[in-house]
Amino acid sequence: MAAIFEELKAHYVTTLRNVELPELNTETYQLVFLLTLPYLYYTYLWHFPTLWCKMSESLGMHPSTTMSHTAHVMKLIQFAVLIKYGGAAFPHYFDTLNGFLPESFQLATYEFEFNLMSMVDIALVAAGQALNNGVYQSLGVVGTYYGVRFGYNVPWVTGFPYNLGISDPQYWGAILTVIGSLNLLRLKNNTFFAWVLILSYIYMMAVEYGERTPAYASGKQISVKVSSSKASSSEKTTTPKSTQKKKKTRSKTPTTKKATTTPKAKKNSSSSKKSDGGDLSKLTCAKLRQMLKAQGLKQKGVKADLIARLQNA
Repeated sequence: MAAIFEELKAHYVTTLRNVELPELNTETYQLVFLLTLPYLYYTYLWHFPTLWCKMSESLGMHPSTTMSHTAHVMKLIQFAVLIKYGGAAFPHYFDTLNGFLPESFQLATYEFEFNLMSMVDIALVAAGQALNNGVYQSLGVVGTYYGVRFGYNVPWVTGFPYNLGISDPQYWGAILTVIGSLNLLRLKNNTFFAWVLILSYIYMMAVEYGERTPAYASGKQISVKVSSSKASSSEKTTTPKSTQKKKKTRSKTPTTKKATTTPKAKKNSSSSKKSDGGDLSKLTCAKLRQMLKAQGLKQKGVKADLIARLQNA
């Protein structure tokens, strides 16, 4: 058992510790920028979602969908950087694939040995991808790609991987994949790039930690709410029909309707926009802003803010 422990330590810990900083030149800065580009992009959308929401709606697309497409392109760029400049090599089974690729696109390969350490590598990559896939299956595109930040209500889910008791399963899955790939893809020859990815995932966990939902923090059976600085704690938006999924969810706290002493004339004039938060949630941000402009109200903010402002008008 001690021998296995020492082998695991040399296989992973020693490999990660033996990092060599490359020469700090323009090329290095460019490669680091390309590797971290997705996380810079996520950070911007996390803090400034309104502009992306407007742009996506102008294209007739859901903001989470456009974010998903953009993120996948950036991931492909990341992978290309690792193959071209990170010294990545693939098991010799990929030699068959090279037979169909042009010479300039052929992959570097090595003689793969199936042993205990390679089995652990495969298990780490498989576990990491299982966590990633579980997040997508549980939350869908809207939940995974910042639907809450764009003003949509995402149901609170209890299935895998959120029943494991770990925070940020998607980022931990990515970290496990990188560690497993150190030897599977020979990234150990350039662990600097591996560290760039690992630290980027940790950075994103810190960015998103600042806005945990009450349910996440306490484990209480309440739904995920879209917060609004000007909305009361009893108000929340309704999930648009296009984003609703049939899944096991925790019970949602019902919306409490506010009592009003507004004269009947004013109540009748605003009944179309206060009748139901669900009706407002079906409108686009552009339409909501038009309604706010007609009433002389502030038009900035994400969808949840716009709806809350109309409901409180």
